[in-house]
Amino acid sequence: MSADRRIAFRYLVIGGWSLLTVSMILWWLWLGLEQASLISALQSEEGQRLAHYQRMLIWEGVVLIGLVLCGGGSLAYFVFRETKLSRRIQLFFLTFAHELKTPLASLRLQAESLHEDLHDTPQRELVDRLVSDTARLSMQLENSLLFSNLESAKLYLEDISLGELIESIRQEWPSLQYRQNCECVLRVDRRIMESILKNLFHNSLKHGEASEISVVVEKLDDQMVEIEINDNGRGYQHSIKNLGRPLVRHYEGSGSGLGLYLVKSLLRRMGGRFCVNPRESGFSVSVSVRGRLQ
Repeated sequence: MSADRRIAFRYLVIGGWSLLTVSMILWWLWLGLEQASLISALQSEEGQRLAHYQRMLIWEGVVLIGLVLCGGGSLAYFVFRETKLSRRIQLFFLTFAHELKTPLASLRLQAESLHEDLHDTPQRELVDRLVSDTARLSMQLENSLLFSNLESAKLYLEDISLGELIESIRQEWPSLQYRQNCECVLRVDRRIMESILKNLFHNSLKHGEASEISVVVEKLDDQMVEIEINDNGRGYQHSIKNLGRPLVRHYEGSGSGLGLYLVKSLLRRMGGRFCVNPRESGFSVSVSVRGRLQ
């Protein structure tokens, strides 16, 4: 459910609750007045006291309706204020992140240029670290942008070759070797699918210390393909049940979990699926998306 739909649903719940409660109060008020009128007609000598009860019922009903309406209005106001504050924070973060992307991209280009110029010098190790850190910061910034705009971002689906996608990002991890069993065409959003592959490859290299990644593509049906990504790293020795929960560290030195959470969420938005395959060695995941074999 998108953010706008969630907000509309909250207002709908508040309106429905207020309408139902006011309707019940009006029913109770009408029934009480009808009973008082009947008793007044049967016992005319008690008419003055019953008239007092009628006025009391009317005023109690009016006060109760007023309290319910005030409560509903207060809830609507707090929802509106929370929504407005959330949008301001989101707008600030998106603006800040976009402003940061340009100088970070420039820094990364300069670091890569230094890496080429100082290839055979003692400073190579420092430059390698600089290139690695800027690449990691760029990916974390991209993840943060996607995370803050996860539900409202529009999808632009197009037919893209899986091999082309991998070639466009593999230069970020030159130490990783890739193998792919066959080619396929995916019906995906290019930016989102690149982010998914980047996060999976980054996990293999950083957390699994892998040197090789194998990509196995299989046909599920006429509209879906399954992409199994395996690495030869040290694998994951803890429970996989909580993998993909955001901002949860599973052990000392582990990541924040934001990457795998984004992978699951972005695939779900494109109508795909994600699962972790238990293995004794290495790490293996399966990604199902719309596509076809070539």
